[in-house]
Formats: sequence, structure tokens, C-alpha cells
Amino acid sequence: MLEPGLGDKISWFLYRKGSGKVKPEYLYLAKVGDPEWFGVAQTLIKDKNLDGRREVLSQLLQSRYYKGHPQRKSFLAMLSDLLRKGILDERRLIVKFLDQNISLFSTKDEQLYGALVTAQRDSDITIANTAEAAVKKLKGESPELL
Repeated sequence: MLEPGLGDKISWFLYRKGSGKVKPEYLYLAKVGDPEWFGVAQTLIKDKNLDGRREVLSQLLQSRYYKGHPQRKSFLAMLSDLLRKGILDERRLIVKFLDQNISLFSTKDEQLYGALVTAQRDSDITIANTAEAAVKKLKGESPELL
């Protein structure tokens, strides 16, 4: 995404003061993990803004936010919600990310683990199979661990 322009910065200022609608560009004006960022991200997800959801997901699917980040639990909660309630493409991206970065997670991440177990029963066979492989890796049952 391009650097937000002056117009975006002005509308961001107005949004923070309580006037105006949320835009996907605001994700780049707030620091990832700050309460403002989570507020913008949650609003974009609830508004079903597909461009905004795509931006939120692209920022969430970065491994650096799961390696000891102070807001790790909040990121996991948001990721879990998207895995449960997201559209097909979002769920596919999330299970693929989890399967490829399984070393960042454990069965102790209960909220995410529960969503991943539930994803094994997804009607989409790609999601179900990828989730099943990820759960096996988490439990240490998979021969091709990591």
C-alpha cells in the first residue's frame, strides 16, 4: 500500500475526533498493536469492508506479531475470530499461515487452537485438510514436523 497522503491524514484526524468513516488507509496511520489500530481493524471487519478486511489480514499474517509481542493475545483473538467468521478466502489464508508458521503457536493458545480444531470440520476441503495438518503439527503427531 502506498504512503497515506495529506488528505488521508486530515480525514484520520477527523475520524479520531469522532467524525467521518473508517478507511483501510487508517491502518497505516496507527501503529499495529495500539488500541487505535485495533479499533480501526475491528470496525473494518464489522463493516464487512472487503478491502479493509484484506488489509487487516495482511497485517495480522506477519510472524513478528506472534513472537513475544505485548499484544500477542489480542492478535490471536482477532485471528481466531476471522478463522471462525471470515469469508472463504480469509479462512484459507489463515489456516495456510498457521500451518506454515506452526512453531509460533501451541495448544496453550486456547482460543486459536479451538478455532483451528473447529476449522477441521469446515465445508471447504482445503481449509479442513490444512487445519487438520496444522493441529497434528501442534500436537506433535505429524511426521513432517516443522
